[in-house]
Amino acid sequence: DEQPLPDRVFERMEQHHVLTHALDALAPETRSIILLHEEGLTFREIAETHRASIDTIKSRYRRGILALKKVMK
Repeated sequence: DEQPLPDRVFERMEQHHVLTHALDALAPETRSIILLHEEGLTFREIAETHRASIDTIKSRYRRGILALKKVMK
């Protein structure tokens, strides 16, 4: 039973911290779309929840993911 090395634990904690702050920096609707998709909802289900077209949801998701990637670099 291997335990993670302290450096790896710290690295994961730091990544989680950065991701949390990056998500907080997104517009609330964009953050919601990303989190709902990560929970397993389809774009169609998210579109129904947000009362928006699927294309709008996909666009906001993509822009949000790109913003997260930029911050996470």
